[in-house]
Amino acid sequence: MNDLYIIGLVLVTFYILMGFDDFIWDIIALFYKQRRKDVYLNMQEISASPNRLLAVIIGAWKEDNVIEDVINNFQISTIYPKSMYHIFLGVYPNDTSTINAAKRLEKIYPNVHMIINEKEGPTSKAQNINYVLKQVRQFESDRSWNFSSYTIHDAEDVVHPYELKITNTLVTQYPALQFPVFPLIMKPNFSNFFPNITSSSYADEFAENHLLTMVNRDVLGAFVPSAGTGFVLTKRVLDAFPDGNVLPSDSLTEDYRLSLTLYEKKIPLHYVMDKIKRVNDDYSIKFDYISTRSMFPNSFNTAVRQKTRWITGITMQSMSFKDIFTSKL
Repeated sequence: MNDLYIIGLVLVTFYILMGFDDFIWDIIALFYKQRRKDVYLNMQEISASPNRLLAVIIGAWKEDNVIEDVINNFQISTIYPKSMYHIFLGVYPNDTSTINAAKRLEKIYPNVHMIINEKEGPTSKAQNINYVLKQVRQFESDRSWNFSSYTIHDAEDVVHPYELKITNTLVTQYPALQFPVFPLIMKPNFSNFFPNITSSSYADEFAENHLLTMVNRDVLGAFVPSAGTGFVLTKRVLDAFPDGNVLPSDSLTEDYRLSLTLYEKKIPLHYVMDKIKRVNDDYSIKFDYISTRSMFPNSFNTAVRQKTRWITGITMQSMSFKDIFTSKL
């Protein structure tokens, strides 16, 4: 029996020691957040910054059920002059449904442009985005335009209304930005606890990373990994890749690999853990992070596809964008 106690003590001690570093980082994050508790972005200063021309890039494979809702919401909610940002949709020649949806958007919005990939889909996310970036650079050359930044989003993202306005200011200070990505989940109750246990676990992991780990890394000047969406690049980043292939097409974690490459090239990536004041329906003053929000997969199969996204094509969510607004969150 004594031997069992000794083995148990050793295992518990080992477990505590292995988790102690995480505990230290959590304490650092808490102190940092407490120190910045009453620090908000100065929206007057941000609004006074000259509006720069910005590009938004969205890859889409079999996203005809969400892409129109996403773009409509983006156009309606974004607080930035429509003439000063352009959205580029990367689609595939063999995805007729998404092409038709993109065409309908082009007819409605002059600042939405469809770019049809040179290859049939699905390819990797990196190949799609790289191709769109090259076409956007050509778009600039043809019109003698100059985009100040290129923001990469996924086809199911709910983009914060102030993201472009904040981007417009921060790109004068940083060559790359990563906005937090926070999950949207169904409101937990007894009836949906087990059906949503996959999405809840996935969301919990993501929330911890983006509320604690990423903050710690940014504060300490360490490597800040990209989330693959809400990711902003400037020309300094694009110019660091003369062949135009910014994202590594041979990697299943192209976003992580790119941000690591930027770190190795000593190109800083700033994590935008900033907040603004907002007024609730009851007129109380709260704060809001400038974050991207997204519905996470609600089944094991879709979670695996999400984790290994673009292995067989661009992410296909199990829940439509419209469901985000019609479901009880």
